[in-house]
Formats: sequence, C-alpha cells, structure tokens
Amino acid sequence: MEKPVSYKGKKPFVFISYSHRDSDRVWPVISKMVNDGYHVWYDEGIEPGKEWDEFIANQITGSGYFIAFISANYIASDNCKDELNFARDRVDNKLLVYLEDASLPSGMEMRLGRIQAIQKFTIDNDDKFYEKLYSSSNLEFFKEGNEAGYVKGASSSFSDDFPESSVAKSATNSAKKPALGVKEIIILAVAVLLSIAAIIMMVNYIDEFVFFNGKYNGTSRAVKALVIAIIDLIVVVAAALTCVKMVFKK
Repeated sequence: MEKPVSYKGKKPFVFISYSHRDSDRVWPVISKMVNDGYHVWYDEGIEPGKEWDEFIANQITGSGYFIAFISANYIASDNCKDELNFARDRVDNKLLVYLEDASLPSGMEMRLGRIQAIQKFTIDNDDKFYEKLYSSSNLEFFKEGNEAGYVKGASSSFSDDFPESSVAKSATNSAKKPALGVKEIIILAVAVLLSIAAIIMMVNYIDEFVFFNGKYNGTSRAVKALVIAIIDLIVVVAAALTCVKMVFKK
C-alpha cells in the first residue's frame, strides 16, 4: 500500500512508534487515522539531511500522544525500545497497541505497566478496533478541530483492556487498601483486651497449679488449674491471630 501522509503542522500530534517489519499492519491504521482527521506523525516524515536520533527525540518530546505498536519485531528492535523508554516520562499520553501476543521485557513491563493498552490481535473486526482506539483517553484532542481541548500535562489513564503487570497490580491494590473502619477497630480492641485478660488468668492458674501440684488432695485442683491455663492460652492465640488478620488483610 502507499505510505500514509505524515503530519507536518504545528498543532498537537500523535507520534507512532513501530517496527518497519510491521509496516503492512501499521500503515493501514495510520492511514485510517489520518483520513479520519487525526494529526499523526511517523518516521516516514523525517526530512532529508536531518540527524535521525536527534530528530526522533525532538518529535517524541514535541508530540502530545505516543502510540507504540507492540509485536515480537518491536521488542527485538533496540530503536523501538529506545523510543518507548524515551517517551515514558516525556509524553503525557501513551497507548500500547498489541499487534500480537507479545510480552515486554520484565524491566520495561515494570516501568510501563500503568500505560493504557489495546489488544488488537484479540479484536475480530476493524470497526471494533477503531471504536476502541478512538475512545482511548484524550486521543480525541489530536483530531482536526478538537485541538482546543488538549491540555499539556493532562495524561491518559490506565485502560483495563490489557492486563496489568504484577508490579502494577500490586501497586494498584496497595493504593486501594482502605484504613481500618469503626467495626474493625472495635473487634481489634476486644481481641486485645481478651488477650490481656486471658494472659493474667493463665498466669494465676499456672501459679495455682504449681502451688497445689503434689500436695495432699491438691492434685485434682492442680489439674483443673492446668486445664484452665491451657484454655486461656488458646484464647490468647486466637485473639492474637484475629489481630493479625484484621491488620494485614487491609
């Protein structure tokens, strides 16, 4: 197919990062976006005589949206991975489009786990894909006529369309953990008080066991004291476990 037209204007634009080996899968998407009015730049728009690395870096920092088309070819390309790493802290809005079931290196996954993503290879028709693509957070502001809504520094949010990395999921769960509520505090306080009372009773009955053990007619009372002390010990352990569960489940 013909090369898509790369944006050359001064308005906010989308930077496309992809492996040239995936051109046959990426160019149709770029063409569709351009035809639908989006300002899209990709590396076919490099002017002759420009220093490639410096020009790419300037285009990334000058863009307002970074879309990476992830595949095995992309992951195998050092240039592609450099673009993705460079954009991570320099572009407000980022989107990963997975062309196939490919896994980022663990280090990159850890750093990029919160970026919104689309699994294109799981979507059965183009209409559904473009519906999902165009609904990506803030992408609408890079379409002709919508530029006024773009605010520099307003980043896109995470999308549930693609699974979070384990690191990101752990961080998300930690952030969502609420503080102890009134009910939990009351149960925790009761458990602590029961533990204290049980410990005091256990000490007393152990003393009683020691005092009566071996004395005349004192054996039964000593055994009774020992049994009660053991029961108190069980109460203490149960209360302690309750406390631990109440604290660490949050």
